[in-house]
Amino acid sequence: MSNIKLQMYTLRDFTKTREDFLSTITKVRNIGYRGLQAKCPPFMEPTEFKEILDNYGMTTDSVSYKLAEIEPKLEEIVKLSNLYGTTKVRVEAMPRDYSLSASGFEKYALMLEKGGKILHSAGLKLIYHFHAFEFVNFADGKRGIDILLDNTTAMNVWFQPDIFWLAASGTEVSESLRMFVGRSDSIHVKDYGIRPREDNILERIPYQYFPVGCGNLSWHRIIPTALDMGIKNFVVEQDSCDGDPFDCVKISFDNLTKMGIGG
Repeated sequence: MSNIKLQMYTLRDFTKTREDFLSTITKVRNIGYRGLQAKCPPFMEPTEFKEILDNYGMTTDSVSYKLAEIEPKLEEIVKLSNLYGTTKVRVEAMPRDYSLSASGFEKYALMLEKGGKILHSAGLKLIYHFHAFEFVNFADGKRGIDILLDNTTAMNVWFQPDIFWLAASGTEVSESLRMFVGRSDSIHVKDYGIRPREDNILERIPYQYFPVGCGNLSWHRIIPTALDMGIKNFVVEQDSCDGDPFDCVKISFDNLTKMGIGG
């Protein structure tokens, strides 16, 4: 059974106080979400955060740490993962300096593999969420994302593809998704669309994040591909919203449900 979840970064402006956080969680649950990708807010302890989620019948699917924190904070990571009932540890995008060369990607891949091996030994899984810059082509014909995949193992490093950034990379989304068979069970979903021109330069066409089903992506191909490759979690993440963010995450939820995702 596949699940629709929400990356709470989408609603970051509505979770800055305890009162706002509780109000937002109530709205999110009323829309229909039961799963989140969320960090514990800075104004509460993880135990309180977990208690609130339990009271609302909700879960968070992962914990989030910097790659460099994995080894020195392993005991803390294990404890927090056990509290939340998850085995997934998400890490941040690679620093820019590593992304400028093939050798930089190779070095970062080794760092991911090392971090993933440490987590694997503790029964956890490292998840790297990539964007579009990893699809840069180098002189030998290999892309950054290929280097990351080729220099890490499925045992230690998994990925969280993002449908929007796959489109932004210039690749065919449903084809590119298959690169991650056996390396992913969760994807970020938002739509890719074009805003009206803002100047007289034809080539400078601004893109825009849209709720799922409201942009230009071919969801009738994307969804079957994702399901076929074993994706179980469709995580709505809209980095910015044109209009009310709560309306946006509801539209995405409703459209994904119409597409056969949910449960």
